[in-house]
Amino acid sequence: DPSTFMRTLKKMCANSSWHKAMIFASKGRMIGFQLGIEHYNQVLFSQSLWGRALEIVRVIRAMEEDNVRMNGASYYYICHGMANADHGYNTDYNLNFRLSGLQHWRVAIDCLEACEANGYDANDAMYNATIVTCTIPVIKNKWQHAVAIFKKMVDEERKPHQEMIKYF
Repeated sequence: DPSTFMRTLKKMCANSSWHKAMIFASKGRMIGFQLGIEHYNQVLFSQSLWGRALEIVRVIRAMEEDNVRMNGASYYYICHGMANADHGYNTDYNLNFRLSGLQHWRVAIDCLEACEANGYDANDAMYNATIVTCTIPVIKNKWQHAVAIFKKMVDEERKPHQEMIKYF
């Protein structure tokens, strides 16, 4: 039943681990359940809270396979998930030195650009999150991208967040 599946997925995304939500959604796809944008947004929300960059990319690929178009919330969750990815595989809040291979900063930039190209208004928080993604300490040589995004923020009179300024 689609409504039961959605209710269960919402509960799992809000109350359980990112891993259980991801497995539940993938099992639903495997048995032939057609996931819609609401389902994918629930999973993206769960993954973005935990900063699971690789899983977010897997969700994006699954959306493309199912021909589900992203909406503004999807772009928002992707940008924030990539900004939260600085602790990635670690639970001790130390820097994750495996991040440089993931190129999550590129995903955040592409997401921000796609959001605007598809007619959605990227909000200030998305810009701030993308800049934070480019300036995480273990990521080197991405300052040019961060400066370009910051310049665009200033040109469009968007408000920088205090946490972003600490990173920048």
